[in-house]
Amino acid sequence: MSLRGFERVSSRASQVNDDVNIKLRVSESSLLFSPDAAAAIGNPAYAVILLNKRSHSVAVVPADKGDDDAIRFAKAAGKSVRVALPQVLTAVSELIPVTPVDGRAAFTDVKGEYSKSDNAILFHAKDGVAGSSARRGRAAHAE
Repeated sequence: MSLRGFERVSSRASQVNDDVNIKLRVSESSLLFSPDAAAAIGNPAYAVILLNKRSHSVAVVPADKGDDDAIRFAKAAGKSVRVALPQVLTAVSELIPVTPVDGRAAFTDVKGEYSKSDNAILFHAKDGVAGSSARRGRAAHAE
């Protein structure tokens, strides 16, 4: 019997299948990473967000708590991750803009990809799709 054509099964949490939904939603108030995006890099408690202004891309890599520029990231496996730090939101919004829509909550969704060699999730602005939804909560009733 030959093992030609077989692939090793990894027990690492960062193994990613092709059918996962790695997504970033950029809104006026926060960045929202899908549960699959966080799972792709192992649901790290801390991460660093990297920007490439030349290619209009955003990358997220796991980090340690003491790393420079590390931000709080995943709190629990299987949950989406919300980042609302103003300086991070401003920097990412320059690359992935959000077009305001009167009376509605505007956002831009970007489908991402996992880079196994870098253990990073990558989002390219050119893949962004603008959208909007009805405002909810106090903001909807204040107008």
